[in-house]
Amino acid sequence: MPETTNELILEVLRRIQADIADVKADVREIRGRAGNLETRMAHMEVRLAEIDVRIAELSVRMDRRDEQMERILRRLELAEHPQ
Repeated sequence: MPETTNELILEVLRRIQADIADVKADVREIRGRAGNLETRMAHMEVRLAEIDVRIAELSVRMDRRDEQMERILRRLELAEHPQ
């Protein structure tokens, strides 16, 4: 009877070891995926920052165009209504 008990315990321990090995493999895979997600997120943050810079540049250009348009309109008004 003790031999049977020892064999059963040994079998249960082997199953537990196999389950732990599976869990470790799953954790490794999850860590790899999490690392990939972090990398992709960092790339997206860089892209968003680049977009913010482009928007700011366009805003500056639009402001310059507005100033130019105002100057043109003032000149046209002066040409039409001499003082």
